Amino acid sequence: MDIKMVDRTDEELREISMQRKKNGSYTQRELKAQRILWKRTGCPFVNCTSIWELDD
Repeated sequence: MDIKMVDRTDEELREISMQRKKNGSYTQRELKAQRILWKRTGCPFVNCTSIWELDD
């Protein structure tokens, strides 16, 4: 059974957010993990509440 991204711990999300494709480009899963971590920290640099929605 797969755990939803938003239900993962911060540590698990950090590990996912560091994964890259072999050519060094980002994956959709990695970007989603980064957005969830950013949202959890309160979007320290911008007001992102209207920018991103956390989709499962």
